[in-house]
Amino acid sequence: MDSALQQSSEFERGLLACGQAPWRGPGGLMLRRRLPLIGWHGVLSRSDVTCPDRLRTARRMGLRIVNAERAAPRILRAAGFRQILTPVHIAELPLKGDLRAAMHQKWRNRLRRAEAAGLSLRHDAWTGAPHWLIAHEVAQRDQRRYAALPVPIVAAIARETPGCARIVEAWEGTSPIAGMLILRHGARATYQVGWTSERGRALNAHCLTLFEAARWLADHGHRLLELGAIETERNPGLARFKLGTGARARALGGTWLAIPGL
Repeated sequence: MDSALQQSSEFERGLLACGQAPWRGPGGLMLRRRLPLIGWHGVLSRSDVTCPDRLRTARRMGLRIVNAERAAPRILRAAGFRQILTPVHIAELPLKGDLRAAMHQKWRNRLRRAEAAGLSLRHDAWTGAPHWLIAHEVAQRDQRRYAALPVPIVAAIARETPGCARIVEAWEGTSPIAGMLILRHGARATYQVGWTSERGRALNAHCLTLFEAARWLADHGHRLLELGAIETERNPGLARFKLGTGARARALGGTWLAIPGL
């Protein structure tokens, strides 16, 4: 299956394990919750919108909001939706060919310095058990106040699909200085969690962990690594880091609201 994480069977199993009630129909996997006086309120995220009739079927099951994978304004309008937010851009790293050659020169130079720093790498599957990287991620979210997939769902995905989640760590001696968590789903993978210490930043350790993860994924048949949203105004440094890998920017399809009566 070649789809975004939000449409994958791995994601669906994680949601079910957390007690949620997703609905998979012809339009894709929809997250739903029942609201007082309103009934089912559903969100369809990262699904390829191809047919108005499929969206109408999903509307009868509670679909209210669509975060489209690609631009499909005619189809969405025909199904009674109107756009409320402009498209987000994401970074997608192709995992074929020479990964180093695709990097920007500055990014490649940072990787070389990290490789020469004498760091040790650890790379293994994660089963959802307590881990230092996840503890750092929780603290990082509290400090920076950013939204991300809840940690209990990430852990459930790892538990319910063994081998789906992998953690790459960079250590200096006996101290971890960087780490990242990747979720695998079909031919794609998604960068889900990342943390780097001050020492790790000084040694460009995150370049090393990301390159190691990308190389491993390519060797195991994955064709694309999604690095998340590109926010050039809110976080230009992170945007440059993502694009420096050789990733390509791609616009999603925007956010659309179902209008009653249409």
